[in-house]
Amino acid sequence: MANQIEVVKIPTTIRIWRRGTRKFSGVIRDPAVVEYLREPAIERRKVTATINGMELEVRLLHKVINGKPYILFFLPKSLNPTWEKLNEKGEVRVLITIMNNSTTANVR
Repeated sequence: MANQIEVVKIPTTIRIWRRGTRKFSGVIRDPAVVEYLREPAIERRKVTATINGMELEVRLLHKVINGKPYILFFLPKSLNPTWEKLNEKGEVRVLITIMNNSTTANVR
């Protein structure tokens, strides 16, 4: 048996949404990316989101808001000043990295 790690990297853009007074979320609105990330094997898994050089381990959540599907993830409160500035900026580039562990049998 050999373990293989498959790495999938998805470059996309997000918007930073404010939730209440002190919480922020990253929201993916691109329909193609949302459709790919809605797969049962990926949804609700922890993935790595790289935003402005910061690597964050986040859990992807699927939400339907006003009939439109979105993928969102919660951002750490310790970086609220950063999220506030990115919220004002508009869309932000992000790299979503998904690591899949798979086991393959060596056939002789």
